[in-house]
Amino acid sequence: MYLETGKKPSRGMMYIETHKRKDGSFVNNKALTIVEQIELNMTQSNTQFEVSPNDAVGKVLGPEHSGRVRCMGMGAAPTNTFRNVRSRLNGMTISTNSAVSSSPTTAAILQEKINNLEFDLHNSQQKVISLESKLQQSFDMMKAYLMMKEGGIPEVLVGFFSAREANNAESEPTTPFDARRSVGDSNGHPRTNT
Repeated sequence: MYLETGKKPSRGMMYIETHKRKDGSFVNNKALTIVEQIELNMTQSNTQFEVSPNDAVGKVLGPEHSGRVRCMGMGAAPTNTFRNVRSRLNGMTISTNSAVSSSPTTAAILQEKINNLEFDLHNSQQKVISLESKLQQSFDMMKAYLMMKEGGIPEVLVGFFSAREANNAESEPTTPFDARRSVGDSNGHPRTNT
């Protein structure tokens, strides 16, 4: 249908076309009655291409069954098809899109939520920075301790320290301790100088 008209077909048009035979007759009398009602609703409505529970198909056939939407193909469900439709609450119509943009109190509430989220994000970032700093201090203290006690970094840990230093090359502070070497290889550990 899209190729014939160049327009995306409405649910009403899909219902009509899928209930016709090749010769143009309808599959049964019930389908003919429903099609007549859909066509009447389509001519009265100025939003025939809008997909909603209140379009021509929705008015004639009634509410959708859970988990499917008529004339929309596989995968269409009310939750993902009718997102921006009007819902009735205590006799008052509220559009989910227009209510948010037109209500100043809703906009203020949303802005407050955004501000709270930004504040929480900032606090989380500060905590991460603090934890990274403490981790770096612990790392530096461990390195300084090894340098003092062992006179160098044991071969087993060289890869760990080298990888860590490569990752933090720009941000790593210098250690306050000078590396002291023991005389000879008194501890029996091979050493590398860093």
